[in-house]
Amino acid sequence: VPVRLPRLGGLARTSLLVMLWQGIRMLCLAAWIIVGARVLGADNYGLFSGTVGTASALAGLVGLGGGMLMYQYAAADRSRFARYWKQCLLLCVISAGPLSLVFYLLSAGLLSWPALCLIALSEIVAFPFVTNAAFALSANDRMGWSAALPALNALLRLAAICIFSALPASADLTAYLALHLAASACSALLALLAVRCLLKPGPAKARISRSDLMHGSGHAVAWSSSVGVTTLDKSFVLHAGGSAIAGQYSAAYRIAAVFAMPL
Repeated sequence: VPVRLPRLGGLARTSLLVMLWQGIRMLCLAAWIIVGARVLGADNYGLFSGTVGTASALAGLVGLGGGMLMYQYAAADRSRFARYWKQCLLLCVISAGPLSLVFYLLSAGLLSWPALCLIALSEIVAFPFVTNAAFALSANDRMGWSAALPALNALLRLAAICIFSALPASADLTAYLALHLAASACSALLALLAVRCLLKPGPAKARISRSDLMHGSGHAVAWSSSVGVTTLDKSFVLHAGGSAIAGQYSAAYRIAAVFAMPL
């Protein structure tokens, strides 16, 4: 008598798909650490990790929590998605500039101003669109796509460091940061296209109310705080111990984080 295997339910299929994309992201991060640490060297790797750590913490405030507010409301009522998605995009555009200026003031003197501008454009302007697009897909029960976007970003950044490793030895950190920005910009564009093609948000006006700003800002502070716990330590080590120690610390920390990610 043939034995019929039980069919996987929706939750099981979604969980396996998310695990697959998380695994791809983990492998890309591990490969980036190995290539980046060898190609950039301890000093440049420390400067990169320390300054990007500050930018990543500030990036959590981009959009003033509009993405998480969209997640909260759209998951309960899909008809509200279009309005809160467009509000989220508008808040990202409005808030990215002032937060980039804050980043420049906090990091002035660590790198040249073109390098700081490239980091701000990559982490504070471009990458929040990837995060908020993932929120949008999650709110509409597209968890596989939501997990795929960060994995795609990690894959593109791995491609950027591999391309940099093939450049002449005279290429400096600023040259890599230009490639890093290109990877982030491509990720942001693909994320926005995914939302447009898969979710097809309808016409809606982006109305920013005071209650939305207050509620969303609370979400943003909580999100930025959770991100800052894992990023700002590199910035503190850079200021306290210098770029070489920050590079060694950041590489060891990230390797440990990759091994801990399956938990």
